[in-house]
Parts: sequence; C-alpha cells; structure tokens
Amino acid sequence: MNYELTANFETLMVTSISGINDLGSNWYSSDWLGYFHFTTENWCYHLEIGWLYIVPIDDDSLWTWSPQLGWLWLSSVAFGDGLAWSREDGDWLYFSFAPLGSSRIYHYQNQVWTSFDPNEAVSLEESLF
Repeated sequence: MNYELTANFETLMVTSISGINDLGSNWYSSDWLGYFHFTTENWCYHLEIGWLYIVPIDDDSLWTWSPQLGWLWLSSVAFGDGLAWSREDGDWLYFSFAPLGSSRIYHYQNQVWTSFDPNEAVSLEESLF
C-alpha cells in the first residue's frame, strides 16, 4: 500500500503567538509579553526590554536576543510573572519594570540586582563579545 503525505510548513511569527492583540500601525499587546512594535520578520521593539530579535517556539514561548541581555527564553507562564531564562547566565532573571530608566533585573545565580534601561546605547561589539 502506498501513501502520499503532504506537509505544509509555516514560519511562526511573533504576531501569531496566543493572546496577541493588534493595536494598529504594527503595534501589538499581550497580557504576558506586554507592548511591542513589530518592525520586520523577526525584529521588534519591546517597550520594557528594548530591541529584540524574536524566534517563536510555539504559541506561548519564544527565544529572544537582546543586544544588552543576550539570548532570553520567554514564556507566557514565566514572563507573565516577570521571569526569563538567560542562556548567557544559565539561570533565571526577574524583571522589575518601572518608569523609564529605573527598571531593574534580579540575577538569581549571583543574587544581585542590576539597573536596566532598554534604550541604553550598546555597541555591536559589546553585544556580541
């Protein structure tokens, strides 16, 4: 007996993640991801984290690359509570978002708070090396 199978693959986009609301003019919101401006196929500007390169995994989690923070894993369950997995740290980070320039990140591995400004200028060399 012969069977013929057809597979149709489609690239996941950040806008196809569950719970995403289109606000117009390429702005989106989500109860767990927050507000972001989708610019190209994989880049967006997140209001609280800054520029992110997005790689959706499924409808409720994604990998992001930030010039300031490196690779982060975000999920609807964890990031909804302010948590992200940092590949560089090999540990969880807790985000305490506040008005611009006063947000902080708690690094569980080192038990240290650091300040975080999503708009802080970072050179390409600093972010890659």
